[in-house]
Amino acid sequence: MNLPFKQVSSTSVHQAPALLFKYSLLRTPATQVCNASLQRKSVTQLLSRSTTASLRCPSLQSTSPMAGGKIREDERAGAEIVSGAEACRRHSVEMLEELGFPGGIFPLKDLEECGRVMETGFVWMKLRAPYEHFFTGTNTLVSYGTEVTAYVEKRKMKKLTGIKSKQFLLWVPVTEMSIEGPDGEKIHFKTPMGIGKSFPVTAFLTESENADAE
Repeated sequence: MNLPFKQVSSTSVHQAPALLFKYSLLRTPATQVCNASLQRKSVTQLLSRSTTASLRCPSLQSTSPMAGGKIREDERAGAEIVSGAEACRRHSVEMLEELGFPGGIFPLKDLEECGRVMETGFVWMKLRAPYEHFFTGTNTLVSYGTEVTAYVEKRKMKKLTGIKSKQFLLWVPVTEMSIEGPDGEKIHFKTPMGIGKSFPVTAFLTESENADAE
């Protein structure tokens, strides 16, 4: 038996996919819709709890020894601490000589306190105020904060904080310096980006060291 068919317009044909999609939603069991809603809610709660946990849990937070530029008390444990400008100057000169660095690498003024932990190599220097020094031998301006820290070993200082070098118009932190060459004739400086530059050791000699070299 032939059934009468209503003529379908071109507009109805184009609307068919949308109608089918709406029909499929209407045919979706209520339990599936409810489960999908609960899953989205569970994921949202999980992400919220994870974020809260990362803020509260110390193990998920930054564990840098010098977080915020301040020395942690446990880093100072067992340290030899010296106070006073003159005593700190002598202490620093002796340490630099022991490590194989020229005495002028840290021309720090107005030192108030310095310390060194022999077991870990952790050292720090506290200044009364920040200041800048221009090294004529390298044509470089260097800024020192009120607190300079590092981990030191023979011919090397790493994890430096508190020292910046001006490159063009930007202040770039110096995070590492090391003596290079078989005769120790170069000092290599490194930034957090891994970019490094070397200068002659003679550019950082003190007046007395220059006199001895001559």
